[in-house]
Amino acid sequence: MRLKQISPFLLFNSLLVVCLVAITIVFWVTELDITTISRFYRGDGEWIGKDNSYLSFFYFPMNAIIFSIPLFVGFPLLFLSLSRRPYFKKIRLYRNHGFLLVLTTMLGAGLFNSVIVKAIFARPRPEAYFNGDFVYFRPFEVATSYWGLLDASFPSGHVSIAFVL
Repeated sequence: MRLKQISPFLLFNSLLVVCLVAITIVFWVTELDITTISRFYRGDGEWIGKDNSYLSFFYFPMNAIIFSIPLFVGFPLLFLSLSRRPYFKKIRLYRNHGFLLVLTTMLGAGLFNSVIVKAIFARPRPEAYFNGDFVYFRPFEVATSYWGLLDASFPSGHVSIAFVL
């Protein structure tokens, strides 16, 4: 009997899942995330990036720029593909791409991640922990006492946009 060969795609994804589960277990049993994050906060609970123009640029303006890229590409593709003009005929081939970019950005990263999932996990931002306003929650632990907290840190909006791109 001949054994089937495992596809490289399945092997890679299986190893990726095993690594992610192992890393999550390390963060679950230790306070490695708080220890790492504490390097970026002063003793008074303030983030060091507010005074550093390089870090603050990558925190706010870059987040807005990255969020708008799929919309700036998707909306023109979508609207130009709806035109009946003959010189937009080739763009009609990309109508589904434009629709997918807009839909995944608005619903996936925008609505689903920022409103629904953040409200469920409700993990407070690190500065709230360092200021003493909130207690520490382990990764993937649902903070039922803070349900409805929309300014939460998990899941990350930066990562959801990167996933869309």
